[in-house]
Amino acid sequence: MSLRLAGLAIRVLATLVMCGAARAHDQWADGARVPVWVKQYCCGPEEAHLLDIGQVHRVTGGYRIDGLDALVVPERVYPSQDGQVWAFYNGGFGPNALIRCLFLPWSF
Repeated sequence: MSLRLAGLAIRVLATLVMCGAARAHDQWADGARVPVWVKQYCCGPEEAHLLDIGQVHRVTGGYRIDGLDALVVPERVYPSQDGQVWAFYNGGFGPNALIRCLFLPWSF
C-alpha cells in the first residue's frame, strides 16, 4: 500500500470514529435524544462511557466505579433515561479520572 493510500485510509477511519462518537453523544443507547443540559453539564463526546451494572457499587457517601478512584457523590447521580448505566468522566482510569455525572437505572 502506498503512503498516500495509507494516509487516506487513516483519515477515513478517523472520520468514521469521530462520527460515531458524535452520534453516541446525541443519543442514549435506546435511541432517545440526550438532553442539552446533559451535554453541557456532564460531558464531551469522549467522556461518555456505557458501563455494566456490575461495575458500579453503592458505598458510604456515594458510589464507586470499578477502575476509577474517585467517589461519585449523590449530587452527581441521575436517573438513566434508557435504563443503562452511563458514567461521564475524563482523565482515564485511576486517580486522574474526573467523574462529572453518573446515570443509573431506577432499580439500582
